[in-house]
Amino acid sequence: MVELLQKAMDFGLSWLATIALGYYVYYQNKTHNAYIKDTAKEHKEEIKEITKNYTEKVEHITENYTNEVAKLRESVDNNTGAFKALYDVLISAHSRKE
Repeated sequence: MVELLQKAMDFGLSWLATIALGYYVYYQNKTHNAYIKDTAKEHKEEIKEITKNYTEKVEHITENYTNEVAKLRESVDNNTGAFKALYDVLISAHSRKE
């Protein structure tokens, strides 16, 4: 141990500290890059899932809306036919009075 300390003193403690600090920064950078990569991948998958769910919900709402519009058109067509029949009956009744 004393020899190691003597070699460190001969080489220069500041150089050893610089090398150790450089290795620490390298290791931390490598660890954080891996973490960021994993987090970005998870985020991308979450966004994909949210987009898929949103698309399915929009398609469902659109389908319901389209069905309701079709029912409304059918109702309007039926009401138009009923009003036309009522109009014809009223016109014919009015014609008989005259």
